[in-house]
Amino acid sequence: MNEPSGNAGQAQDSISSLSERLVALVGAAAVIVVAGVMFWQALYGDDSPPNVEIELVRIEPSGDDYLVEILAINSGGTQPLP
Repeated sequence: MNEPSGNAGQAQDSISSLSERLVALVGAAAVIVVAGVMFWQALYGDDSPPNVEIELVRIEPSGDDYLVEILAINSGGTQPLP
C-alpha cells in the first residue's frame, strides 16, 4: 500500500489538523453568534403577541380527499399595540 512516510506524512497530518481546527473554530463562532442573537432577542426583542391571518387560497379534489391550500401571514411585531 502507498502509505506516506517521513516528513510527507507529518505534513499531511499537520494540514489535516489545521483544517480540522479551522472548521471547529468557525463552528464554535457560529454557535456563539447564534446564542448571542437569541439571548439579545430574549432580553430586548419585541414582546408583542403573534397576529396570524389565515386566508383560504383554493380547494382541490385529491383522490378520495381534498387538498386545501391556505396562506398564513404573521404580522405580529410589525404593528404598534393598541
